[in-house]
Amino acid sequence: MTLDLPQLLVHLQATNNFTVEKLSEDPDRESDFYCSGKPGHITYHVRISGNKQGVPINVSMDLINNWLHDLVVDTAGPYAGMPWDTSLFPIKNDLGEELYLDHPIASCRDACYWVLFVKPKRTR
Repeated sequence: MTLDLPQLLVHLQATNNFTVEKLSEDPDRESDFYCSGKPGHITYHVRISGNKQGVPINVSMDLINNWLHDLVVDTAGPYAGMPWDTSLFPIKNDLGEELYLDHPIASCRDACYWVLFVKPKRTR
């Protein structure tokens, strides 16, 4: 699943009750691009700036563990199986350059988050 910035902004404003003014990659934390791992081991850290009733808000968030993983699992539905493996890759253009989210408040890479689901083998 790729990042859906409008959907993320709705999620952030609904769960945190503040207006998002800027979204950027967190320079103080490393994200797990080009990595694979069990659910909960892949991260994409961003900084979110905004305001809540005129009061400035600055928070860090892991997009994968605080939003995107649950969204993928919910979208897959109850019959998809259990999440087994995950990976995170940047979206690239035809020249191999990493693309950034195309939105005035965003300065972070677009990404594709993969989840491999498995279904337990039924025993007789």
